[in-house]
Amino acid sequence: MRENTVKSIWAKGGVVVNGWLSIPSSFSAEVMAHQGFDSLVVDMQHGVVDYQTAVTMLQAISTTSVIPFARVPWNDPAHIMKILDAGAYGIICPMINTRKEAEQLVRTCKYAPKGYRSFGPVRASIYGGTDYATAANDTLVVMPMIETKEAVQNIDEILSTPGVDAIYVGPADLSLTLGCTPKLDQTEPPVVEALDKILAACKRHKVYAGLHNATSGYALKMAAKVDQETAMIIRSDLTKVHNWYAQQYAYMLGKLKAIDEGDGKSLLDNMLFLWTNELGEGGKHTYVNVPMVLAGSCGGQLPTGRYFDYLGNATPAYGMGMAHNKLFVSIQRMFGIEGDTFGEPDFKGPIPNLIPGVV
Repeated sequence: MRENTVKSIWAKGGVVVNGWLSIPSSFSAEVMAHQGFDSLVVDMQHGVVDYQTAVTMLQAISTTSVIPFARVPWNDPAHIMKILDAGAYGIICPMINTRKEAEQLVRTCKYAPKGYRSFGPVRASIYGGTDYATAANDTLVVMPMIETKEAVQNIDEILSTPGVDAIYVGPADLSLTLGCTPKLDQTEPPVVEALDKILAACKRHKVYAGLHNATSGYALKMAAKVDQETAMIIRSDLTKVHNWYAQQYAYMLGKLKAIDEGDGKSLLDNMLFLWTNELGEGGKHTYVNVPMVLAGSCGGQLPTGRYFDYLGNATPAYGMGMAHNKLFVSIQRMFGIEGDTFGEPDFKGPIPNLIPGVV
């Protein structure tokens, strides 16, 4: 059977860096699979991913050596067995609060005599190998989520359940049950104390600890606490996209504000004035959205002869008059692009990345 390299990394005392897939797209999953993660989790609980899309995402991940996991919606044998049959190499299951619930999860993930998983690995045997039936029990990862005050109170009973390989802490739900703000990268004392208690229990029971993080800095801080009982560090595709666009957006606005037009106003002020006053009906909406349109354009390619208005509809560029010209002048000044911006644009190349090192 295909090696589960997550288990191999753990066995060597290494840290597993995991990515989180909330976007329902095989292409997004494929892109994430080429970013250097050790594993990726298809989120079928809070991510907007249905079963059929999840299968295509698993297929996309399998074009690389990255290990595919899935977070299921609930501790439901039907959901768990079906995504295992699709080729998930590990299950992250929410809201496991007792040993009984942990035992049910383990038995759902394993074939007899260790469990009651029904046999039918329709895609899993293609991905995993012809010996899937005999090797799956020892190869797949079973990971209950510890995300409530009750689960923390029962942590030793949960972690001592045979077949539990690792746990994954959901800090937002855990925070809620402890009377704190639901968020990632927690620093509130009750949550930090609970995390320390969970980690200490993981070390006692030799169970690996995983935690969802919003930033690399916090992830590294938590990994440093772990010693040899290795952490799984989580990063999200959605968070990465949000952060990237926020950085690009802020950088673009800074550039536009820094260009003095000689009339006491910045290029951004004049651009917004022109767009607001020359686009006529609906201009007030365009005033709000123009900077976002600009930021979105800078990560891709400008269509020849056409531009997209604030509703996302293709609009002939030459029909935008001075507003359109102002847009292209701003891009020219920032990136040194040569050419006539009046009339039909002829710029066809990709616009350079705004922030060096940000991808």
